[in-house]
Amino acid sequence: MKNLAKDITEIARYALREIVSSRRLPTPLVYESEFINAARKLKKDRVLKYLLEDEKKLEQKVEEVLAEAGGILSSLQLSLGMFEEENKENISSMNQSVASIKTFSEQSLDENVKKLVDEVVKLQASNQQLMDNLAETRQDLAEKEEKIHELETESQKDPLTQLLNRRGWNKYVEKEFERYKRYRRSFSVIMIDIDHFKRFNDFYGHTVGDAILRKFGALLTNSVRNVDTVFRYGGEEFTVLLPETRLEDAEIVAKRILDKINSTVFTYRKKNLELKVTASLGVADCKGKDSADAVLEAADQALYLSKNSGRNCVKTCLEIV
Repeated sequence: MKNLAKDITEIARYALREIVSSRRLPTPLVYESEFINAARKLKKDRVLKYLLEDEKKLEQKVEEVLAEAGGILSSLQLSLGMFEEENKENISSMNQSVASIKTFSEQSLDENVKKLVDEVVKLQASNQQLMDNLAETRQDLAEKEEKIHELETESQKDPLTQLLNRRGWNKYVEKEFERYKRYRRSFSVIMIDIDHFKRFNDFYGHTVGDAILRKFGALLTNSVRNVDTVFRYGGEEFTVLLPETRLEDAEIVAKRILDKINSTVFTYRKKNLELKVTASLGVADCKGKDSADAVLEAADQALYLSKNSGRNCVKTCLEIV
């Protein structure tokens, strides 16, 4: 345990030196990235074992498995549908043949033909049963595919606030960045952190803290357009994705959100509490960024600047020195 603590200390010092030498702000996202890089460079395998099993990779694995399962079910449904259509044609031909044979058998009264008719009728009934079974199987597959879709949706939702979570964020922002690269459609990001949130939990308890998070999430959702998406990124940190939005317009939205936060009283009736909550906001756009992560990092650095400027304010990536 002592050796592990020593390794972590060595990695932390190395990571901080790298951040300082590159003249970047030591925000949580930057530090997390440099800490992992330092662990690799220093070949601290024991520490890497834990770092490589991070939440993001686990989330991506879950999403891959869900997508693969959904694809398999879709393929099965398609194959069953093709088989069912082909079998319908066979049944139709068989019905015509049976009708013709019956007409012939009634005229000829040949016992062998009657036996043949009986066999064909039995085969026809068996084929129809197969069709019925196929229809039930397709229905069952459709229901399972729907359940997988629901599971995938639930895996991207934060159970407390009912907002999309970090997994949902990763999916949405990557899609938006791809749209920016292909069509040059701009977008912006607002990163929001509730000021001194730990004090609410410590002084009033986690039940009150959870109530604040729920109301805060609802406030954000009601403060943006229908095309914008609000996420609970983690803890008391939220993000807002603003498609078709330039930096100057996103800053206006952020200031409007801040005004709404400052004019809102967060009540908790069970304890007869009326609380004032403030937040710090960082804004960035996709212009000049080479990845979705770079957009988020710029917003995170702007948020860090907001915290260091006294909190309860808005800063943009243009203000980062």
